[in-house]
Parts: sequence; structure tokens; C-alpha cells
Amino acid sequence: MYIKNRILDREWDIGSAINVNEICQVLNMSRTPVLEAISRLEREGFLSIIPQVGAFVRRPTSSELFERLLMRGSLEALMVEWAARKIEKTQLDMIDAVLRRMEEPGISIVDYANLNRDFHRIIHEASGLSYIQGLVEEHWDFFEYAAALDKVFKEHRMARSLLEHRMIFHSLKDGNSTLAKQLMEQHVVRVAYLVKEESG
Repeated sequence: MYIKNRILDREWDIGSAINVNEICQVLNMSRTPVLEAISRLEREGFLSIIPQVGAFVRRPTSSELFERLLMRGSLEALMVEWAARKIEKTQLDMIDAVLRRMEEPGISIVDYANLNRDFHRIIHEASGLSYIQGLVEEHWDFFEYAAALDKVFKEHRMARSLLEHRMIFHSLKDGNSTLAKQLMEQHVVRVAYLVKEESG
């Protein structure tokens, strides 16, 4: 997680070389687990590895981000469908509390983005589909790394996002799994096209 967190926090610029020896010293561990982590991050799309040269922070492509969001839309739709059948009142209360915080006037983009992820994560956990949740978390990390959140969550877009969240919440509350699935997929796919449009 050390390497991934530094990438997500943008401590390394695109194209920066990963210094394996330095990381080993900082974490006080051998090269093997560090190299395994680097290989995993290459599979997740954060790094590119050039044999005999090294590993470098990778620039994501807009088409890759678009396709990942389409995939995430399908996976999240499946999870919300399952969640609607079994979600507990305490989880509904948690979602409602998150939405109320998202509706606070003057909320920052960073706070909104964090609460947005909380909203989705509660639904993921309510689904009980832990393996799929792990896949979605990977795609979500990539989205936050690759997308310009200040453009995704402009003020008028926050309002649209909130409305969609409320509709998803009420479908969960009503136990309407079919509607919840439809709303969630539309919600995430809309963001996919928005990001594609912004990236030109």
C-alpha cells in the first residue's frame, strides 16, 4: 500500500521512476515483497515496467478510464441489486447520514468525493459480495488517480449526483432491486461519459 498511496497522493509525477532500494530501506523489508507490489500495481494500471530498466508511474489513457467506469457500472449495479434484497436499517441510516452531509452548503470537492465513496462503499458492504467489492475498490482507486475530480464534481454536477444518490437510496429503502440496479448503472455510466467528454 505504501507505493500505491504515494501514487494516489500524487507524491510522484507521471513518468517518475520507482526506486526499489529506497522503498526497501524506508519499509525495512527485502526486495521480494516490494517487487511483488510493483507487479501488482502494473496489473492495476498504475505503473509501467520496462524490463532491465525499471518501473515508472504510468499516465492513464482516457479510453482506459472510460472502459473501467463502464465495467464498474455493471459491477456496482449487481451489488446494489443484491444490497436491495438484504440491506439493514442501520446501513440505510448510515447512507442517509452520508447524504445529509453531502447536502451541506459549501461542501468542498475533496469532502464531497470522500463522502461519495462512503455512500457507495456502504452499499457494496450491504451486498455481501466481498470479491466483487475488492474489484470495484481497485477500479475506484484508479478513477480517483486518473480523473480530474474538480471537473467531475463541479457544483451543478454535485446537485445531479446528489439527486441520483437520493433516488438510489429510496429504491434501496423500498427494497426495489430492479430499480436500484437500473439507477446505479445509469449513475456510473453517466460519469463515464462525462469523463470521456472532459478528456476530449
